[in-house]
Amino acid sequence: MNIVDHLLLDYVSEYQVMLDDFARPNVGEIMNKPPHNLSEIELTTRLYKFVQNQLLVIFRETEICMPCFEELLTIVSTVCKIPSYKLFSIHLPKELQMEIRLTPQGGEVWESVFQPDWTKYCSHTISFGTAEEDEREWIIEQPDLELLKAVIQIEKKYLMIKNDEIRIKPIRPWTATYWKTLPEVYQAYFIVVEDYSEEMLDDERAELNNHLLSWRRQWKVSNDGVLELT
Repeated sequence: MNIVDHLLLDYVSEYQVMLDDFARPNVGEIMNKPPHNLSEIELTTRLYKFVQNQLLVIFRETEICMPCFEELLTIVSTVCKIPSYKLFSIHLPKELQMEIRLTPQGGEVWESVFQPDWTKYCSHTISFGTAEEDEREWIIEQPDLELLKAVIQIEKKYLMIKNDEIRIKPIRPWTATYWKTLPEVYQAYFIVVEDYSEEMLDDERAELNNHLLSWRRQWKVSNDGVLELT
C-alpha cells in the first residue's frame, strides 16, 4: 500500500461515504482531506482491490453487495462525466447508489497507519433540538473526563449556554465511529442560545484545538505538492 491507498481508507475512517463521492472533482472538500487525483481506472482499481482484500465493504441500501469491476467503473465514470456545475443537483439512479465502509480488518490497517490515541478523540454534535429558532443542542463526547472539562471551559468563552446548565454523564460502551467501539466515554449535553465560536480564536483555544488534532496523524501537502503524513 502507498500513501494514496492510505488516503482512500482515511476518507471512510469516521463516516460511511457514498461511492460516487470518491469520483467527484471536489472530493477533497467533501472529505475535508487532500484530493486523491486519481484517474477513473486508477480509482476503480484501488477500490476494487480493497473490497477483494476485505478492507472495504460496499452496501446497496442496507445489504452488502459485491459489485464487479465493470459495475464500479460504471459508477465512477458516470460521475466523472457530469459537469461540475451539475454535481450538486444530480442524483444517481438507485441501482448506482452504493455506500463504502471500512471493515474491521480495514479499521485495523487504518489504525496501524494513523496511530490514533483514542483518549484524545473528541466528538461534537450540533443540532436544532428546541422550539426556539436560534437555539442549538450541543453534545460533546470525550473519553478523558478532565479533557472534556477543559474543552467545555474554553467553549464557554464563545457560547451563551441556556441557564448555564451542562449535563455530563458516562456512556458504556461508546461507538466512537461506525466501526470502532470504546469501553467508555463522557458525554456533555447543553443548549446554546448564542454562538461566537466562528468569530473568535484565542491562543488558548488554538492550543487546545491542536492538542485534539494530535489524536491521530494528520495530512500535509508539501510546497511541491507531495502528500505526507505527519
